Amino acid sequence: MDYFQRAFEQMGLVYTKIYPEGFSLTSGWVARENYTTAREMAGLMERIYKGEVVDRNLSEFMLEVLKHNKSRSRLRKGLPLGWEIGHKTGLLRRSCHDVGVVFSPRGDYLISVLTSEVPNYSSAKGFISSVAKLTYKYYKIDADYASADANVKAL
Repeated sequence: MDYFQRAFEQMGLVYTKIYPEGFSLTSGWVARENYTTAREMAGLMERIYKGEVVDRNLSEFMLEVLKHNKSRSRLRKGLPLGWEIGHKTGLLRRSCHDVGVVFSPRGDYLISVLTSEVPNYSSAKGFISSVAKLTYKYYKIDADYASADANVKAL
């Protein structure tokens, strides 16, 4: 685990911590939980997207792998059909997460939603997809506004 902690620190992930007992699949209490933040995971995803973690070819391969994530119940569920997302999900002991890069016709963006102490996984997944949908609507409105503004200027 020390190897991973050093690697995380070298990547600037100062709050991300993993512990052997954090990988226990029991639903009960463990002495130390694994921990990260939405900001650090979004930052890591951004660095992969920009080709800053490994070389460009490996970064593109990593994004292709992330685009083939089978989960359809979180971020992907909140996005319109035809939009791609490369994302990584997490699920363990009352925590449910999804972090990714959305590839939209209006431009790419990062989204990172982490939950904890959720009553059940179904409600957490619903919350994550709602955040994705609200974010999509924000970008759609912004794009529609920009298009309308361009049309006014053309007149």
